Amino acid sequence: MTVIAILTTMSSTTLLAETGTEKFEATKTLSAGSLNPPNLKEACIDAKKNAIEKAASAGYKGTVVWDHLSSDSDCKLSTTRVGHIGYYYTFTAKGAFSKTGMQASLEPQKDFKAKFKEGCKSSNGSWIENPDGSYQCNTSSGETNLCFKDTPGRPCIHKKL
Repeated sequence: MTVIAILTTMSSTTLLAETGTEKFEATKTLSAGSLNPPNLKEACIDAKKNAIEKAASAGYKGTVVWDHLSSDSDCKLSTTRVGHIGYYYTFTAKGAFSKTGMQASLEPQKDFKAKFKEGCKSSNGSWIENPDGSYQCNTSSGETNLCFKDTPGRPCIHKKL
C-alpha cells in the first residue's frame, strides 16, 4: 500500500483572498496633556469607526474580526511628545473585514440602552437613569424593569409589586 501526502503552504494573503476578507487599518489621533489623557475606550472605538468607514468605502461592509493589537485591547496606543507637557495619542485599529454578514456593535451597552429607553417611552413607561449607571422603566401598573450599565452581558431584572 502506498500513501502519498501532498503538503501545501498558504500565505495569510492567499487565505484572506480565499475567504473573501481584507485587512483594513485606521487610526485616531488626539492631543492632550500628560495629566489629562484621552478616554482610551472612546478613542479606540473612534479608531475602529475610521477602519469601518475605510473598509466600507472599498465595499467591505460585512463582519469584522478585530486584531488584538495589545494585551487588553483591540487597539494599539502610541504617543508622541509635543512641547513640555503635551502629547499626541495615536490609537490604531486593524481588522479583517468581509463583504458579507453583519457587523457587531462597537458599543452594545449604549445600543441596548437606547432601544430599552425607546421601548419604555413607546409603552408610556416612566424612564429613569440612576446615579450608579443603571436605568429603569416603571410601568403604570407598578412594575419595574431594571437594567445595568453592563447590560447586555448582565441581564435586566423585572420586579412586580
